[in-house]
Amino acid sequence: IVTFQVHEAEKRALHLAQNLRAAGIKAEMMFGESKVKKVFTHSDRKNVKFVAFMGSDEVSKGEVQIRDLEAKEAKNFALTDMIGIISKIKGN
Repeated sequence: IVTFQVHEAEKRALHLAQNLRAAGIKAEMMFGESKVKKVFTHSDRKNVKFVAFMGSDEVSKGEVQIRDLEAKEAKNFALTDMIGIISKIKGN
């Protein structure tokens, strides 16, 4: 799931979701500024392993936070590091 918490991140989040899909990764976009609790509830229902978050901190740094929900770990990646993001999600 790709989600954003501030309006300024919407275009970046959409671009990330498109890039993930192009790499063969299923990516669902949650539109609208999402509250974290709502994202986790939705992720549980969908049995999602990874969530990409973009809040004001990530926007200011040009990053995305990828949270591994099974391992309960989070790591920030530069938005330009699509190889790192895809590798994290695919487990490479």
